[in-house]
Amino acid sequence: MNNPLISIVIPIYNSENQLEQCIDSLLNQAYQNLEIILVDDGSKDSSWDKCERYAQKDSRIKAVHKENGGVSSARNLGIQYATGEYLGFLDSDDYVSPDLYADLVDILNSNPGLDGIRYQFRNVYGSELRESSSSKNLGAIPLDSKLKAMQLILVDKEFPSVAIFLFKRQKIRHTFNEDVKTAEDYLFMMHYIMHAEKVFITNKVYYYYVYNQNSITRASITPERALSYLKSQLFVCRVADKYISKYSLSELHNAQIEDITSVISNNVNSLFPDITYSQYKKYIEDARSLRDFRYFNRSRIYDSVLNPSLLFYLSKKMSKTGKKILKGIINR
Repeated sequence: MNNPLISIVIPIYNSENQLEQCIDSLLNQAYQNLEIILVDDGSKDSSWDKCERYAQKDSRIKAVHKENGGVSSARNLGIQYATGEYLGFLDSDDYVSPDLYADLVDILNSNPGLDGIRYQFRNVYGSELRESSSSKNLGAIPLDSKLKAMQLILVDKEFPSVAIFLFKRQKIRHTFNEDVKTAEDYLFMMHYIMHAEKVFITNKVYYYYVYNQNSITRASITPERALSYLKSQLFVCRVADKYISKYSLSELHNAQIEDITSVISNNVNSLFPDITYSQYKKYIEDARSLRDFRYFNRSRIYDSVLNPSLLFYLSKKMSKTGKKILKGIINR
């Protein structure tokens, strides 16, 4: 193996202010055998012009322009253009450490047979860095059973994003689902890990996730965004349950329920106190009417998340006396 070609796909949409830092973090890598694929997803700012200038400056860069279709369609197109033995993803808001790919190649050369490497990230808020991902250093992990693979996905949450994983390109069997608008990379990771044979998890931070208030994927949550995320997560859970059924992993079904209750709980808590009661009520009604929602234990989800959240929401709007009454009801 020694020095394999690594392709990095960057989906881009209206990222003119962050794009240079992102691309420069790849050009400044200690490891130089890279193929950088810039996929402009119909940007309306100067992002495409910058992509063309970078492609003219460095032969390792391919610049591709397409009509706007979303991050999944941009990533899928990038995969089609990729020729490297390994493949990574980088969001156009973010950047990586200069030693990322040199270190990953060292890991690959020291651990024959790896299908991928998971590394760590930090959130960046202005000049502030915050530790945000797991600090586990698990090393090489043979995925000698589907149970172990699914546990790493559902229970341990070790593979939350494609941006912090290096893939073996020939092992990719599924594209990004372009109908899933959120959690699409989690779904992609699930398909990949369920067919992988050996992965490596390091606790070293290489990826810097830049919080940008103007980014579409990082905007404040609204009832519409909350419902969209819930729809996508329900779809992801249904796909996971197909794997659970196919490989007789029934002991992980409760992890499915916990996943979806956590999603709903996070959604409704994020909505407080910025919406009206009628908006909140509509979100709950829409959530319960989703087709995939009926696939799970509705009463358990409602009793453990939606009903307490409703009481919590009402307590935000009530007088002190009302809050005391609600507190008594909740603690009864």
